[in-house]
Amino acid sequence: MKQYNKTELEKLILEQNKTYSYIGKLYGVSGAAIKKAAIKLEIKLPIRRKINENENFSHKRQSTKSLVNIPSNEEFKSIIETSSSWKEIGEKLGYKSKVLASNVKESIKKRCETLNIILIIIKQDDISNITKGELFKCRKNWQSARTAIQKLARTTYFNSNKSPKCHICGYDKHVEVAHIKAVSEFDDTATVNEINSVNNLIGLCPNHHWEYDHGLLTI
Repeated sequence: MKQYNKTELEKLILEQNKTYSYIGKLYGVSGAAIKKAAIKLEIKLPIRRKINENENFSHKRQSTKSLVNIPSNEEFKSIIETSSSWKEIGEKLGYKSKVLASNVKESIKKRCETLNIILIIIKQDDISNITKGELFKCRKNWQSARTAIQKLARTTYFNSNKSPKCHICGYDKHVEVAHIKAVSEFDDTATVNEINSVNNLIGLCPNHHWEYDHGLLTI
């Protein structure tokens, strides 16, 4: 042990925070030899890295230790009922990856079954057959649900109308899509497809759309 100086090792390890392998190269030995020597010299070695309890060192992309069972039943239920995509559920559970692994999705499904929770995963372009109530319940907020309906309404209207123009004045440079029967007037049991029926959609210029929304125009 005479070749190692305790004070020098303490300075390199504790003050300069050098790795054992780095110090080993200075002495012409392995990093393991330096660590062993430091222990024998009764140097209080630092913990090099704090390991997160949810980590593992498998080659899988996601940790096999699931985060799905960490929230309480009430917290888990709230996460599921206020989310509409796997990505959103994953973020709320604490997963950093944008894409959830299949085994994680299965764990979520199983816990939903155990707790009698209805799991609704909605793709951006696949909301036609769900009800208004389901859509508003699983979206982050009112505006998110309303935007989804409006986006689909525009697609439906423009796909069915080769020459869109304002129903009132005929302006065709910028046409907006309005619901003849407002979304708010439909029951929660109505499907998005019913709300966005082409017979319930009308093209209006920005001015006439504003007037219609504010009750200044009757169609």
